[in-house]
Amino acid sequence: MSPTAKESTPEAQPADVAPVAPHPSFIQVANPYIFEKTVQDCFAATGVNPLREDSNRLQGITWIDNVRKALHLPVRTFNTASIYYHKFRLVHPDNEYNYIEAAAAALFTACKIEDTLKKSRDILCCSYNLKLPPTEQLSADDPIFESHSRSIIGLERLMLESSGFDFRNRHPQKILMKLTRQCGLDKDSKVGRVAYTISLDLYRTFAPLKQTSATMAFACLELAARLLEEPVGKIHSEEI
Repeated sequence: MSPTAKESTPEAQPADVAPVAPHPSFIQVANPYIFEKTVQDCFAATGVNPLREDSNRLQGITWIDNVRKALHLPVRTFNTASIYYHKFRLVHPDNEYNYIEAAAAALFTACKIEDTLKKSRDILCCSYNLKLPPTEQLSADDPIFESHSRSIIGLERLMLESSGFDFRNRHPQKILMKLTRQCGLDKDSKVGRVAYTISLDLYRTFAPLKQTSATMAFACLELAARLLEEPVGKIHSEEI
């Protein structure tokens, strides 16, 4: 007996089948490190324009750096704010937010986590006054900052969600200073200063999301030594 047409032809699967949801007992924890492929997959999923990605990333980190210097915040706050800004951009498309508000929310969140508390109005006021002469600067209580302050407070929750509520922070500058001393160099030496500057510039990239603090510290010190044509034998020593 020959098979019928219904038996020989497989049933067509509907195109709009919903993906299988995870099991209710499934618990997803935050990943301290990610791969470059994960970064690219996130940008592909959010539809980020590759031509604008570098510009938005650098502008946001530059804004954070300028404001934290004006507020006299420590480097650890800058590190944490940069991490939150990067993780936020991996989840949310650029057309959903203004990069300045995202950077301000990242800095506001980092101030809480690093116990260097600043109000959202203080951050906005500082950024606004950076572009004005002293005679025209405003106070943090000015009504002009009211709406933007509320936006930053609302973005704070999204910052924490984007990071997976991961409060583990890494600061390679501490390890870098120890390595500099182990190599017989002073922290104020030319190699030490250049290495420290490189460690700050690393946060303009996604390297802190992909590498450990020790790896970044070693890389900064070796790169500084090679740029200044200093011997790097001590850096590769097994004693370190």
